[in-house]
Amino acid sequence: MSLSAVIFSSILALFLSGSLPEKALKETTIPVVTFNQKPVNLQLYPRDNQDSGRVIFSGVVMTPGYDSIKVFTFKNNTLLRSYSSKLNYSGSNAQFNITAKIHAELSEYRFTVIVKSNSLYDTVYTADSIICGDAYLINGQSNSHRTDPLATYRNEYCRSFGKNTDYNVYNPADTLWGLARGNDAVNFHTGVWGIKLQQMIKENYGIPVCIINGGSGGSSIEYNLRNNNNPADLNTTYGRLLYRVMKAGLQYSIKAMFWYQGESNTNASWSNYYVNFQNLHYSWKTDYPGIQKMYVFQIRMGCINTPYIFQSHLREVQRTLSANFPEVELMSTSGVQGHDGCHYNFAGYNESAVNIYNLVARDFYGSNDTINIKPPEVKIAYFTSTQRNKLKIIFRDNCSLVLPNDTLGASLKDHFYLDSSYGMITSLEVNKDTLSLNLNGTSNAVIVTYLPNIYYNNTTI
Repeated sequence: MSLSAVIFSSILALFLSGSLPEKALKETTIPVVTFNQKPVNLQLYPRDNQDSGRVIFSGVVMTPGYDSIKVFTFKNNTLLRSYSSKLNYSGSNAQFNITAKIHAELSEYRFTVIVKSNSLYDTVYTADSIICGDAYLINGQSNSHRTDPLATYRNEYCRSFGKNTDYNVYNPADTLWGLARGNDAVNFHTGVWGIKLQQMIKENYGIPVCIINGGSGGSSIEYNLRNNNNPADLNTTYGRLLYRVMKAGLQYSIKAMFWYQGESNTNASWSNYYVNFQNLHYSWKTDYPGIQKMYVFQIRMGCINTPYIFQSHLREVQRTLSANFPEVELMSTSGVQGHDGCHYNFAGYNESAVNIYNLVARDFYGSNDTINIKPPEVKIAYFTSTQRNKLKIIFRDNCSLVLPNDTLGASLKDHFYLDSSYGMITSLEVNKDTLSLNLNGTSNAVIVTYLPNIYYNNTTI
């Protein structure tokens, strides 16, 4: 080994042990290095199909006299490997491009970049707490991003990017990464059920997760549409979310969108909901080309106010989305606990997180726990005889139906409606995927529904 190599190896050992200060060791020169690409503190890199992320360092060394540039990768504060590239100057500038790989696991990475001249080096950049994992988006109205003081969970492997500004114009300078949180409505905000979803993926599969939430309270689907002339328009909620995703470097790596919206379209605009969702679906597919799933929460009765009187109409439109868009998976919210008439308590949002997590675990993490994780989906309904006094409803996916006990003085049979009327059904029976409705006489009904349009029977709630 040459003398210069021995000297550099000794200096490097001291550097890695923390015994040397991170400053220039060359007495006469402070290097000027411009980066085109580099990691930043707390960044999440999306994992590829080899469970790895590519961390790129590229740019120009603008100070002559250095022979190489090196990137040291530390995993959980232990040196993992180093990458080196020879510097070839054109005039006083030397371009470089180094790619480091990190693994998707519960580990944090740190990178230190140095430029070297013979046996001396200068530290030019350091980035800490880098992780590799999966990225998701949440959008919609208030139930998509509700916060709660009880949602205090934070973890170094659950990340988010930027701010949720609701209806306010986004400051393009807000481009920081941070730990995701469910009790802060602005900074690194993922919402109550968003942070719970991150926690469950991280704890059960050992994969770090980033969620970026762009929800706007009370927003209609029309408000959430893209400005086709300027998709990243910071004056639009669609553009604000897209801008954050682009700045995070995740535009081509989003796995899924969670869409929780609809209450604000239970007025006459319900009739345009399908077309507007179709446009939104196209926009998501265009701007997030890696997206594989769109999870749609079907709303329940609530947030009632004139003229929002077409709730069953909107729910029916949402019910049909999964049949018409192959990426869409539907999740019901009707049975979720803690509903106050519009929103949910902490336990209720956590229940929704568990419900949607089961689908995500199946779709992206190979879960075999797939029995009855989807809400019941009607395949066909028909009268069993010409007497039209018994009705059968068959559900998809070979589900196993269970009849719950009647409670609180209400009977489940009275919440099935024939042409919007109840009272004709005397009893219910289930057999595997089939629900039978026994009637008290002949019915000429052509439509059967579950749950009333707005109010429960004989109430104004």
